[in-house]
Amino acid sequence: MLWDGYGARVLILSSKGAPSIVEACKRVQVQATSGIASLMKSGRPGWRSSKKNERRLFLTAEFVKKGVHGLAEWWMDHPGVARKEVEDVLVETF
Repeated sequence: MLWDGYGARVLILSSKGAPSIVEACKRVQVQATSGIASLMKSGRPGWRSSKKNERRLFLTAEFVKKGVHGLAEWWMDHPGVARKEVEDVLVETF
């Protein structure tokens, strides 16, 4: 699969276009954070759901998502770095 930098920019950068585009981007980001939170929750056996824990999980997922976005944005500006190297950093970090 080829890296489509323009398509990726739509997913990771804030849109400043038409309101319908901005809203669609926001929905994608909310879904991404929710998906990351679900993955994190499934990896924590015995995790107890509470309002405080749910909020902390969401905040952590948002932090992780933004970190991955930052790395992806950096990578777009450094196309000579191999995809495998970027993937390895993500896998080893999480």
